Amino acid sequence: MDDENLILELKNEYIADSREDLYEVINKLGNLEKQFDSDLHKEIARKVHSLKGSAGSFNIYEVTSLAQRFEDKFNYLTDKVDYSEFLYSLLDDMLLIFEQYLITQNDKDRQAAIEGIMQKSLASRASGKIKILVAGTSKVFISGIEKVCKDLGEISKTDDGLKTLSRIMTEKFDLVILSKHMPNIGGIGCISAIKSESLKNRKIPYFALVTTEPISKSAAYQPDMIVYKDDNFYKEILKIVTKISSQIEDLKNRSE
Repeated sequence: MDDENLILELKNEYIADSREDLYEVINKLGNLEKQFDSDLHKEIARKVHSLKGSAGSFNIYEVTSLAQRFEDKFNYLTDKVDYSEFLYSLLDDMLLIFEQYLITQNDKDRQAAIEGIMQKSLASRASGKIKILVAGTSKVFISGIEKVCKDLGEISKTDDGLKTLSRIMTEKFDLVILSKHMPNIGGIGCISAIKSESLKNRKIPYFALVTTEPISKSAAYQPDMIVYKDDNFYKEILKIVTKISSQIEDLKNRSE
């Protein structure tokens, strides 16, 4: 068996196993909803995290993105499931994507079907709030931004530069708040990658870089806003989110 056929066989095995795992997660989520159990919560989190990592290995990035959105909500629950409908819908969308790999042989047709699933998935969760991605390694930093912006933004989180790039490439965000220093790729590197020439035709979100030190003006691609970690930090973050929320709302009103 050549390498290409071996990879295809492994991918098909992964898809079959993942569908079984997803059905198992759905059942366990139902049990968790009835009675919260920390061990069961950890078991579900491990299962989805493993599924997400393997999806990336087989270039099924849409599943990686949906699994990450699941983790963003699920992993921060401590004593009850508040987002059951949201979580179930993400799991269902992952199942639909895996199903396309089983029933659609033509690559172009399959990709079109998967894109349709993703568009419908994201549209069905539109909340009227702006979409914000917060990237950083400090839980205090992230939870503080969440508290300040909860009424204006739907917030997703990452703790790594490569994960941040992957989320921006596969999802639509209005604002990205990112730390200057992150594992793998720092904030300036992320901004440069997204604003590079090769991506000039994509819709680019606003970037707010969080730092404790001045930013070099020599960098080819600059953040839209710089926020310094000082006593006014959260006040400045709220100002930025409010401003961008107003700008986006104005654009929507003009287009209607």
